[in-house]
Amino acid sequence: MQPDFISDLARRGHLLRPEAAKLLSSDDVLRNLLYSALREGQRLPSLITPDDLWRLKGSYTTLNGEIEILSDPTEHPVRNAEIDGFLSLFRSRYETLSKILRRNIPEVINTPGVPEALKERGRDVGFIAMVRDVRTSRNGNLVMTLEDGRGEVTGIVMKRNIGKINPPPIEDEVVAVVGDFHREKKNLMFIKEVHRPDISRREMKTRLSRDEAYLLITSDTHVGSKTFMRREWNTFISWLNSSVKVEGLPKDITERVRYLLIAGDLVDGVGIYKDQDKDLEIVNIMEQYEALAGALSALPSGMDVILIPGNHDAVRVLEPQPALPKEFRNLFPSRFLFLGSPSLISIKGVRILAYHGRSLDDLITKVPGASYENPIAAQIAMLKMRHLCPIYGGRTPMAPLERDLLTIEEVPDIFVSGHVHRFEVEVYRGVVVVQASAWQGQTEYQIMRNIQPQPARAALVGLHDLSVRALDFSGKQPRARLIKPPVKVGG
Repeated sequence: MQPDFISDLARRGHLLRPEAAKLLSSDDVLRNLLYSALREGQRLPSLITPDDLWRLKGSYTTLNGEIEILSDPTEHPVRNAEIDGFLSLFRSRYETLSKILRRNIPEVINTPGVPEALKERGRDVGFIAMVRDVRTSRNGNLVMTLEDGRGEVTGIVMKRNIGKINPPPIEDEVVAVVGDFHREKKNLMFIKEVHRPDISRREMKTRLSRDEAYLLITSDTHVGSKTFMRREWNTFISWLNSSVKVEGLPKDITERVRYLLIAGDLVDGVGIYKDQDKDLEIVNIMEQYEALAGALSALPSGMDVILIPGNHDAVRVLEPQPALPKEFRNLFPSRFLFLGSPSLISIKGVRILAYHGRSLDDLITKVPGASYENPIAAQIAMLKMRHLCPIYGGRTPMAPLERDLLTIEEVPDIFVSGHVHRFEVEVYRGVVVVQASAWQGQTEYQIMRNIQPQPARAALVGLHDLSVRALDFSGKQPRARLIKPPVKVGG
């Protein structure tokens, strides 16, 4: 038996795609938005698709002003997991990043692709390709297979030039290469330059809120774990309720904290790794989310809360990850906004890219200077590659989607990631890059691998000036430290 709203919409002249009907069945907020649009006389298509519905949900007013959802992977259907199911994904990646490359560095791309480049001899050629594989030769040269869907070549970066490319090319990323071909070996190219999509000067924009407001960023609460830092968390909540002072932070700033973003691994999960039950204080997944709701219940009632999932949460492990299912969302107040990972949102005009960061496990092994003590180097590499999870077949499983939702098409003002339980903030080409700490003490796994976490911290970002303060709740006396000064207006 079909839901009443389907027949009601049909009487109004609107049919629903099956995916749209399923979406409306599970999302009361979206259904209410649809009927509000109809009452207000908004023009809607006769055949309503999921994209039509998400456009309705894309912008709405919360407790503290407008939060706009610019992208959220939650309702994008997964295709079959056979090889054919991934073809669209990689084709989408190639096309999206090719457009960015052509826009950002048109001067180095002088041929349409591999087949045309192969016809050139005696001059440098530049074209776009995906890196299929990378290896180091016995002579220390870098050898790559490059393809663009119409042909492939073998590219060699001489040992003396490898240091000029940081990070070195990585499997499955899309790049523009410049070089010349071997006189006799048709498919062998000597690569002189490798260009990434990166962030161009024209994309380096500073968007600021018109009024003073602050966004609080943290991650990896891991509620349900025996090592959840309850004392430090309670101090954090007490500060937000103005009953605990943070040394070095003016009280008037505390009163203007209007938004909280938690970047995944909200709970510790169940069955995430072998013998995890030995590390759990709460062994039932629903009870973990009930405990999370309790841990967040004391937040000031005037604060908007944005939550994305991580690999420990009760969603699919394939990236990108959807928002938490309704059965868990129902445990929380309506002011809690649940999105997928990654999601791009705008708060008071400032764009925030929120991604849990599972792919850091892969990139840390590939990016020079990156490590579990310095993960932000890998996070910056994501911005250079304009992709959050470039490596296929590593530790981070990917969902076969029609479109690659892990590409960074729009440059954010703030880029947030968690996962590795470190706290760092850097600025890369105008983007405030945040590694968002955790609320879990050192685990047995981290002890075994000599990984030192930096838990019980948060980044406090001024949306009006992009200043960043590091808040540290790990000691007896919470402390604040300004680690990024305000942006100079007009400067």
